[in-house]
Amino acid sequence: MSNGYYVTINNYSRLGTMGISRRVIEGIANRAVNGVSGASVRKKKAIFQASQGAKVILSRTGKVTIGVEVSIAKGVNVEEVCLDIQQAIANDIELSCDTVPYDIKVKVVKVG
Repeated sequence: MSNGYYVTINNYSRLGTMGISRRVIEGIANRAVNGVSGASVRKKKAIFQASQGAKVILSRTGKVTIGVEVSIAKGVNVEEVCLDIQQAIANDIELSCDTVPYDIKVKVVKVG
């Protein structure tokens, strides 16, 4: 379940509800992208931009949609790097958030 600000995750202690903020998921995704060789998160130069890089949308059903705009280095295979980005984000989300259903969308905005 989600309320738009955080998504609940499995809590095996049954002592309460645990959730993870969409801002935390954005941070995990940004870090994962920057860890992939040949890719970096696109930095926006907007004055009133609250966050840069990944954008997370939480549905009421608990599904997380992660959209990330990336810059790809010149001379690398774009398709392989995009797959590596998706895999890196998926691995980091699974390690951090247990079993959150998610969808990862990578948009290449710059090559070179």
